[in-house]
Amino acid sequence: HGSGDTASNYMTTSRWKSIADSQGFVMAAPHKVGGTWIVNAGSADGAFADAVIKDVRASHSINAKRIYAVGFSQGGYFCYTYGMERSTTIAAIGVQSASQSGPTFNPSRKIPVIFVVGSLDSAHSRAQTESKRLQQAGHPSKFISLPGEGHCCAAQHDKNQDVWNFFKLYSLP
Repeated sequence: HGSGDTASNYMTTSRWKSIADSQGFVMAAPHKVGGTWIVNAGSADGAFADAVIKDVRASHSINAKRIYAVGFSQGGYFCYTYGMERSTTIAAIGVQSASQSGPTFNPSRKIPVIFVVGSLDSAHSRAQTESKRLQQAGHPSKFISLPGEGHCCAAQHDKNQDVWNFFKLYSLP
């Protein structure tokens, strides 16, 4: 979820639950206490996300080669950082209305990343540039621009299905 938002609101507005139900996958939406994800490499929020994944794996039968991270806004920044740091755990990353804005990561494998950003969002050009940089470095990357939109959720344009379709193409080796 984005900064100041809640996990339950994100699940409602993103429409991920309906996609998860129709496609038969488990979705966890952790709530960041305080509302703002810490996106710095090595943050405590990474350990929190690790614990969430561990709990989900303990309580559900899931394919450990098909764990994905997707987030909106501040959550997108976090998922990007987390996925790059955990490229042996996360199969692919979905970044919505955000972009990479810190160090260039050197993940242990070429991790797939999909960006969905409104053309009027301040993150648009950075996300587009990052997607191209990732492609040039050999990472599968897709960039979806939402024409005429600002900082909005991909669900408003039914793009979360596109994110899921991208994710389905990839699993861990």
